[in-house]
Amino acid sequence: MNLTAEDEPHRYIQLPRLKEGRYELRVDGEPLLRSTHLDWARYEIIARGPSWEQAERLRQAVVRKNARLARLVLSSSGASEDVIAADPELAELEAAIAELKRPVTRRYEVVRTGDLPPEQVVPVAR
Repeated sequence: MNLTAEDEPHRYIQLPRLKEGRYELRVDGEPLLRSTHLDWARYEIIARGPSWEQAERLRQAVVRKNARLARLVLSSSGASEDVIAADPELAELEAAIAELKRPVTRRYEVVRTGDLPPEQVVPVAR
């Protein structure tokens, strides 16, 4: 089961004092979102990227682990701790969960990528 767009977590970012132009949000050097200074001044919604992908993989691993535990308990009429501890699939899922729940340091940067096209330039009131 994957989360729908409405269910996914969102983060907002607002940068009100950027010089006029086009900007790109990069995460670990990879482009994630492109907008103008006007869009960034209002706010932009971030709902994807490597942190979201990691969280989704973690969620899926937990769901698989819970399903595996339920199957073991049902098939063994209340599986003992020894049966659960000896299950290789559970051990593999536990290792994956341990790895996925570790925070990863990421580098977020907003980089100016160019000027606005002439039709988007807003004259400055004097």
